[in-house]
Amino acid sequence: NCTALTTLSLPAVIWVEGYSFSQCTAPTSLTFGTKIEGVDTNAFYQVPTENCDLTLAAGQNGVEEGENKKWEEYTWKSITLK
Repeated sequence: NCTALTTLSLPAVIWVEGYSFSQCTAPTSLTFGTKIEGVDTNAFYQVPTENCDLTLAAGQNGVEEGENKKWEEYTWKSITLK
């Protein structure tokens, strides 16, 4: 439970375990520096991802750009590929 976490940068993470961000209620920015190889079920359980800007490595698989702004079945405020 991480209610105070707002900005997170994870430059070397390649896998997101289940419930990794469970109940983080205040994220505004999440940045991954490398391509993510996998995301377990419920990695973002009860996280208001629709309020969070997501930055992923260029070429990341599974990104729905445009109006949907989806990645790994979650909707994000924005998605940027760098």
